[in-house]
Amino acid sequence: METISILTEKPLPDFDTARKITGALAKSLNPETSLLAWFDKKQNKRSPSEVLCDAEGVPGWEEYGRHHGGQKKVIIGNGDYIFIYT
Repeated sequence: METISILTEKPLPDFDTARKITGALAKSLNPETSLLAWFDKKQNKRSPSEVLCDAEGVPGWEEYGRHHGGQKKVIIGNGDYIFIYT
């Protein structure tokens, strides 16, 4: 899976803005992309939230993204928001 990092010196966007930014980036790289999994560090939320296993130190939501067609992992800040797209 390719990792794309977006660093910012300004305050981090809120979750919805971060999702829109990464979604636009992912769509520009693959018009057929879809969001598979995400993590919001500040709110300590993830999706899918029901995937609880951590394999070899990889969170369950990220494992889910990897094994369900994830091609792009987009990270904003220092892992404040992480999105996995097909």
